[in-house]
Parts: sequence; structure tokens; C-alpha cells
Amino acid sequence: MSGGAGVVVRRALQVCRVLQKRASVAAVASSSSSSSSSSSRSHVQGQTLLTPRSSFYWSFRCFSDVGTISKESDSDKSAERTPVLKARAAFMEELSSCTSPSDVLDLSCRVPPTFLQLSHCLSQIWNSTKKMSEEQRRLELRLMWEHPEWERLLQRAVGGVSYLPDTHLVFALLSLVNLGVGPKTRVIQTYLRAAQERINELDDKNLSILSACLENLEEGANVRALKHGIRLLVEERLPRINNVVHLQTMMRIVGKDAPLKLKHKLEAKALSLSHQFSLPNAQHMVSTMATMGLTSKPLLSICSHKISENLSGVPFNRLLTVLVSCRELRFRDVQLLEAVSEYSATMVQVWNNKQFLLLLSSLDALSFFPSSLLDSFSDRVQSDPGALTLKDLLCLVRVCSSLNYHQPSLVERLVGALELYVLRMSPVQLLRAQHSLCLLGHFPQSLLVALLQDSTLQRLRTHESRSVQAQLNVVELCLRLDRPTLPDHVSLPPSSSSSSSSSSSSSSSSSSSPPPPLSPRPHLSSALRSLLQHRSDWSVKDGELLEEHYYIDAVLTKRESDSEKEQRRAVLCVPPSVFCFGTSRPRGTLALKLRHLNIMGYLPLLVPEQKFVSLSDEARVQFLRKLIFPNEQEPQLRLELRKSPTQSTNTI
Repeated sequence: MSGGAGVVVRRALQVCRVLQKRASVAAVASSSSSSSSSSSRSHVQGQTLLTPRSSFYWSFRCFSDVGTISKESDSDKSAERTPVLKARAAFMEELSSCTSPSDVLDLSCRVPPTFLQLSHCLSQIWNSTKKMSEEQRRLELRLMWEHPEWERLLQRAVGGVSYLPDTHLVFALLSLVNLGVGPKTRVIQTYLRAAQERINELDDKNLSILSACLENLEEGANVRALKHGIRLLVEERLPRINNVVHLQTMMRIVGKDAPLKLKHKLEAKALSLSHQFSLPNAQHMVSTMATMGLTSKPLLSICSHKISENLSGVPFNRLLTVLVSCRELRFRDVQLLEAVSEYSATMVQVWNNKQFLLLLSSLDALSFFPSSLLDSFSDRVQSDPGALTLKDLLCLVRVCSSLNYHQPSLVERLVGALELYVLRMSPVQLLRAQHSLCLLGHFPQSLLVALLQDSTLQRLRTHESRSVQAQLNVVELCLRLDRPTLPDHVSLPPSSSSSSSSSSSSSSSSSSSPPPPLSPRPHLSSALRSLLQHRSDWSVKDGELLEEHYYIDAVLTKRESDSEKEQRRAVLCVPPSVFCFGTSRPRGTLALKLRHLNIMGYLPLLVPEQKFVSLSDEARVQFLRKLIFPNEQEPQLRLELRKSPTQSTNTI
């Protein structure tokens, strides 16, 4: 039986019961008035013929999903309804005092709830668990699943779904989803099908709640159908949505696979409501755009400006979410990042070490160098390095090496703290710690002795991770080029490439030498040859691989006339990602490459890739002249200097 047919049958039964009751009342009234006078009898008969029809009409012309709304004001009817209303009020009052799922289930076991009260029970179960710690929540939910009333509650929820109003339906579904009820269970699928039937009748608030339910549900036929329906409704109702929260929720459910046209409509609607943005709206809008894969620079600029001006009102978790979302959207705002760095530096006495490390990792992912934050946090670490766990130490050393933050006193304290964990560190942890320290130019002997053991190196060389192999190659390269002092009983290990080539002699000779990671750049090569065409003492070579690791775009060589010495300059065409954002500060890998080029006798020269490509041919030559020969005057300036003072004055 469908939901509508069930409602009709139930209401018909209610009408029949009332008619039967009134018929018995009329029979008693007629028998008691048989001894009355004829005029009196006719008056009573008139009453019995007229009153039931009138009272029936006024009593049953309005119905609700849970019973009849009667409008008669007889005292006996009020007396009959009063105990029921009192019982319901008592149930709701007792329900609000429940502090755990078991309390709610015990109450529903003693007093079976109505269908409306059932949705309140589910909401109360979820609300009570939100205030618990993670461990307590897991325990309470396990007790809930083992409670015998829980299964009966879910069965009643399935049977009463057709009687629930829209708001109760979506809130009950939200509670079930948040409580971890499986998406393929009967109760979830029943509520999803009911939501499909009523989706056109849901208002904006209920639609946003339904969207929040679907956000955490596993994909299925009913979920996909609801998401598609919501997208159609969002596009239809978009012109009349005036609530920022509802818009953000609908933007989240639209998802990354939404049509580009719909994303642009949502962006335009959000921009039209940007004057209503509160501080929480701005925070949620950034994460919402990351969820749906929408990079709108105007919208992000509005939100970042709002956040940067009110950082004191942003909770730490929200701030971290904003930074992570900016990383996903590849959006960096200097004003926001600098404000975060300066504000975080003032919170050294408030936040704990883990919060600072999370923040530093997020800023490092954005390639931003937070000088204020690093200086303040380094002072805190140096005062008490023992407060950091091994995981914290590895994270901090990695961030410092990635951002090229070299403060000798801090590094010494970090090395001293790491040495306490040497015996408990795994080979991979030893490698990660030493790799970060190699980028900073530090080679502590205790870590090297533990890392260079034959058993440890063997385990690392057979590791399947590519990042482990890359870090091991960097450490071995640093040991060959930097030549740190090693204990007498520790020898320099052979490189991974040589050992692997010797162990696999049957492999082809071409595989032993890796191909250059970059092809020669024709624009750079042409500009260099134009610059050096009249300089016979200079030669240029395109593309050179040093130590089987460092690729140089061009090598300029000048032979000294009075000796056999040569001047070698390595020209590197570098992208912006190798620098800290908004600065010319090289990041860890580039700083290591520059250090090693100096050790090998090269003078490194950096050419910004994006800027160089955008220049004309003549401008490229002039740019390289200023870079390679900074002390040499341009030809036009030399020509003017040869002129007489009078000519020079006239020219000016």
C-alpha cells in the first residue's frame, strides 16, 4: 500500500469511529427524552438531526499527518486530549535530558515514540554524541548498535517514513547518516526514495539539509538520482536563493563533476551575495570552492581579504582548512599569508606544538616563507626541544629544509633532539632526517653512523618507494660532494647507480646513464649565441648533466689568456616554483643545487623561465648581458661616452 492510500484508509477509520460514537450518543439521548412533551420532543429531535452534521463538519474538516485537528471546543473533548498532550510533552522533556544514545533507547523502550517523536529521538542520539570525545563516542556508538531497542527503532523508522513531514524526513536522514548507518541498508534506501518522491516540494532549507546528507553518502543509484535532481533544482531556484549558507551547501553538493555553465552561474550568484558575507561565510566559501573545484579569483580575493582583516576571530581548525583549500585551488594571496604568519607569531604562548607544525606544513605546501612565525617558533623550540616528539622533529626539520630556513642554533638543537631517538628510528626515518639535514648542509655523525650501516642501506635500496630511492641518491650525492668528516670505521658507500649497474650487467648500456630530464631550450641557446658571437674567448654548450643528477641548461666557458684556468658559468632556466612565493629566496632543492655547483667550480646564473620566454629576441639578449656581464656597459652607453662633452650635453 502506498503512503497516500495508507493516509486515506487511516482517516476513514477515524471518521467511522467518531460516527459510531455519535450514533450511540444520539440513541441514548432519544431514549431519555421519550417521556417529554411533544413540543419538547420535536425540539430534541431537531437537535439530534442538526447538531451531529454541524459538529462533524467542524471537527473533521482539517487533518494532519499524525492525527485529526479538531476545532470543537467541548469540554469533554478537551479533557480527552489533555492527557495525550501532557504525555507527549513529558516524553519530549525527558528526551531533551538524555545525554547518550543508550538513554534515548531506554526511553523509547519504556514509552514507544510516535513517528514525529521518532525523528526527534534520532536527532537527539546524534546531538548527544557530538559533545563527546572521540574515544567516548566510539564506545557509545558500539553500545548503541548492541542495544536491543536500536533495531526496533530502525524498523519503526522504516514504517513511519511516509507520515513524516519534509523537515522531519531530512533531519532523520541526516542523523542516520551521521550515526554511521550503512548507505545500502533498508532504512537509508527507504528514506532516499522518499526524498526522491518529495524533492520538488522541499524548500531551500530542507534541500540544503538533504545536500549535507548526500555529501557523506557512498555513491549509489538513489544518491546519484538525488544529486542530479538537486542540480536541476539548484539551477531552477538559483535566482531566488538569498541565503549564503544555503547557497554554499548547494555548491558543495553540486560537486566537481558539475557542468561548467552551472559553476559559472553559482559563481555569479555568490558574487552577488558577497556583501552579505560574514567571517564564517568567507571561511566556508573558500572550502566550498575547493570542494566543487571552482577557482574564482574575484571570490577568493573577497574571502581572503575578509579573513586577513579578522584573523583573531578565526578558530585554528578553520584557518588550517582555509590554507589547505587555497593549496587545492592553487591560490596564494600575499596579504593573507603574511597576516597568518604575523598573527601566528603572536600565538606562541597559546597554541601547542602540533598546531604550529600543521600550520607550517600548510604554509610550506603553499611555498610561502613565514619569517615571523619561524622566528617565534624557533625561539620556543630552542627553549625546550625535548617537548617535540620524533614525528614533530621530522616534520620541523623537513619544513626548515624545504623553506631553506638555516638558523645554526636551531639546527643544532634539532640535531641534539634527534640523536636521542637514533636507536628507535626506522631506516626510512633515519633517511628522511638525514636528507633534510643534507639540504641544510649538516651531517651529524651519530645519524650518519646509523644510516650507513650495511643492513640499513640494504633495506633502503630494496625499498619500493620512489621517494625513498630519490632521497637516498641525494644523501649519497651530498656525501661525495660535501665530503663531511666521517668516523674512521665508517666508509663512504658506493652510489646507488653504480651498485645497481654492477649488479645488473646484463642490462643495456643506455639504461645505465639516465637521459637528461630537460631538453635544450632553443630561446636560451639562440640568445646566448647572439650575445657571444663577437667574443672569441667564450664558448657555450647546451645541456650538460653533472654527477648524473644536475642538469644544466647551458654552460659558458672562458679560457684565461695568461693561464690554463677556465671560468665556468652554469645558466639555469628556473620556474617560479623553486623560489619561496613572492621572494627570490631559493627553496631547499635549488639551494642544494647552487651549493653543489659552487663546489664543482661553477658560477650559477638563474634565468626566470616565465619572464624570459615573454621577452622579445632583442630583450632576451639584453637580459642575458646584464646577468652574465653585470659590469659591462651597454653598447649605446659606450657610444655616448665617446662623444665630446658638447655633443653629450646637446644630446641630453
